[in-house]
Amino acid sequence: MDYDIDIIYFFKILNKWKNKILILVIIGIVAGIIKANFIPTEYSSQATGLLSPKASDLSYMTLNRMLPDLRLEYLPAQAVISMIASSRMRDGIDKRFNLKNNSKFKLINITSYSLADVIIVVGVRGTDPELTKSIADFCITNIDNINNDIKISSEKPVLRLMDPASTGKPITNNLVKGMIAGGFFACIFSIIAAFFLEYVGMAYKYQQNRRIS
Repeated sequence: MDYDIDIIYFFKILNKWKNKILILVIIGIVAGIIKANFIPTEYSSQATGLLSPKASDLSYMTLNRMLPDLRLEYLPAQAVISMIASSRMRDGIDKRFNLKNNSKFKLINITSYSLADVIIVVGVRGTDPELTKSIADFCITNIDNINNDIKISSEKPVLRLMDPASTGKPITNNLVKGMIAGGFFACIFSIIAAFFLEYVGMAYKYQQNRRIS
């Protein structure tokens, strides 16, 4: 069965099914809004620490043993960044803020980077603005506790809290995302369904015509 399908044919199908497509898109948008209300908003907070001038006496032999992913040429700032990303830091956060028993809060991620090898910036994303703020500060102040455990520097504190974190700022708009996602997927689904049903209808008519003839 051969059909001459061109762009006009496609637009004719869309025009024929436009009301049903529109209804499904509206339903998708409403469903997206409803779903968005159940997704917690993500917040971001950032704290800044100042590396101690004497932290350059970090023992690289000790670092290489305790943090094998480091290389000996790494600077102290990069060593501190590795400590922030370590499992020791995550365990300290879990214990300090009792995250295992807080089902309402989700710690999305922790990032850190250095500026001029003396300033450490820590960014935290989570689902509570106050906890996100507190965790960002803790990532700076807890460096000394990790240092005490693995003894990689005689300097105390290794990292000083220069700019405390502010209350977490929302970084996601779940309502808008829900509307866009719901409407988009509903539109795609309804268009595919329209062409599929149109094809089935044409195939059925073709078979009926063949039986009559």
